[in-house]
This record gives sequence, structure tokens and C-alpha cells, in this order.
Amino acid sequence: MATSLEQQLRSLLAGLDTVHDYQYLYQRSLAKAQSSGMGKSGTQEARNRELAPIRLDTSLISGQLDFYCTSLSQMAGQTMGKLMMTQALHTPSIRQASGALANKPR
Repeated sequence: MATSLEQQLRSLLAGLDTVHDYQYLYQRSLAKAQSSGMGKSGTQEARNRELAPIRLDTSLISGQLDFYCTSLSQMAGQTMGKLMMTQALHTPSIRQASGALANKPR
């Protein structure tokens, strides 16, 4: 389970890095377009066609990230449930043991 969790966390971080890179490239292309004066409708259509693959990649990566987050959430939910149950079972035995030590004559 730890290996699977680690792999999913690594995949999640790699996907987030990829989305960040696409976002940076998009912002940079917008800045270049503004500085060069691309305000005409014909060039805007060409620019939209250029950005279509980037939007598709970003959508696919977003879907993968959603899958990783869902898997991690399910795994964490199961683990937290087991942890809470173990803690609830373990806490009374600790109290009993500490009470027995306190009542023990010295």
C-alpha cells in the first residue's frame, strides 16, 4: 500500500508540474501577443487553433489529477478509519495499564 501511495503522490506532483508549465507557457504567449499588438480577429483565430492542443493536454492531465486525488482520498479514508479504530481500542488498554502501575505498591 505504501508503494502505491508513493507512486500516486509522485504522479500527482508530476501532473501538477505539467499543468503549471502549461499555464506558464500560456501566460507567456498572452504577454507576447499583447506586446506585439495581436488584436485582430484573424490572428486571434489562428492563435486559438495553436492553443487547442494545449487545452486538450491540460484537460487530459486534469482528468488524471482528479483520478489520483480520488484514489488518494479513498486510501486515506480507509487508513484514517483503521487508525481511529486502533486508537479507540488501544486507549483503554493504556489507561488500564497506567492505572495498574499507579496502584502498584512501592
